[in-house]
Amino acid sequence: KLTFDVLKSIRATFSQKSGTMSEFNLNELVRDSVRMFDREFPANNITVKLQLAKELAPILGNRVQIQRVLTNLLTNAIEAFNPRGRRARRIAIDTKQLDERKVLLRVSDNGPGIPEDVLPRIFEPFFTTKPTGTGLGLSLSRIVIEDHGGDLWATSERRGATFNVKLP
Repeated sequence: KLTFDVLKSIRATFSQKSGTMSEFNLNELVRDSVRMFDREFPANNITVKLQLAKELAPILGNRVQIQRVLTNLLTNAIEAFNPRGRRARRIAIDTKQLDERKVLLRVSDNGPGIPEDVLPRIFEPFFTTKPTGTGLGLSLSRIVIEDHGGDLWATSERRGATFNVKLP
């Protein structure tokens, strides 16, 4: 009961006064979000590759909330890299029109991936693998995407993780 009440309170705070539903271009949102990390990507030796669909239907949603989800995914990708690792660090962001009603946004990194035993739990409230994490970023992100009629899920390989966001 306490977990539910805390989540409900945080969820309300997360969505308060953060704009209203409107049509927007997901590719523009991606570009704007990436610009927010203009200093962090070079400071962490991260190369970002955008592969954005040329033709993409507009999204009807709360732009601010969707941007918070994307910035959370980008922050997690940055934090996933080993600070002492020597190999090239890459984040790829792509968009795709799935059909006339659904679009897909993917954020992938070539970090260490998500351990198989951890993957099923990453969207649980208060579950974290970070020493300073709250365990709320991914659970709140999933709530926001589901409130928009979409899906958020993750896949992991030996070298990297991909977060998939499907939106109407």
